[in-house]
Amino acid sequence: AVAFVTIAASSAASSKPMSISSYAAAEAAAPQQFRTKNKFGVLKMIVDKLRERHMERITEPLTFDEILKAINYSDMSPNMRDWLQVAVRDNPKIGCKDGGKFIYKPLYNLKNSAKLLGLLKRKEEERLPAILLADIRESMPRWEKAMKNLNDNVITFTRPDKQIVVFHNDAECRLPIGTEYQQLWRGISVEGLSDHDIETYLQNAGISTMKGQTLKPTASATKKKASKRRPAKQLNVHLSEDMLKDYDTQSAAK
Repeated sequence: AVAFVTIAASSAASSKPMSISSYAAAEAAAPQQFRTKNKFGVLKMIVDKLRERHMERITEPLTFDEILKAINYSDMSPNMRDWLQVAVRDNPKIGCKDGGKFIYKPLYNLKNSAKLLGLLKRKEEERLPAILLADIRESMPRWEKAMKNLNDNVITFTRPDKQIVVFHNDAECRLPIGTEYQQLWRGISVEGLSDHDIETYLQNAGISTMKGQTLKPTASATKKKASKRRPAKQLNVHLSEDMLKDYDTQSAAK
């Protein structure tokens, strides 16, 4: 509200009316302390500022007051200040150095393309999950240039949730495959066929299959198959046979 009044006042003082583009530029230049007083919004501003310094390769940590000055935010209550100090200290994306100074803490310590390639190789060797491109972008300055330098050494894959995953592309695994074999592979459809059907088909074609490589049935499937129908519930089991009478038989005897 204060920013709007300031901008409007400056516009009224000038002889020419303020255009939409000029208004947007003036609003962007207004102090950020007037934009939000939400504590989580201020915390995000702090993380974004520290990340920005990291991407610019500025490694000097800042005190809490220096961070507030960097984001141009000082209008806060004592309770909010106390909350922010704790939140900054406990934030997983912020590291604490030099007795109370703060710096951005990336998920991966990646300074160049060689470091990124080494991390991808280590992930592959240790059979660990690949790296999300979003994590590389959050951790590495000039990540686009690094990815471009790696060229054929990496492979990217887009998951169903639209997240891009980065893998190491091992040169030793790049085997040339003829076009004829590629077409044959893509022309085979096994949809709707069980493992037994596939094995039978291969045997009829004179192709032997590897034994002991099929998936074992899950415990739930085995348990479901072994279960039997529950016995019907019996009533009046507490009564002796002498007390139970067949009234249809007695009626017939009369």
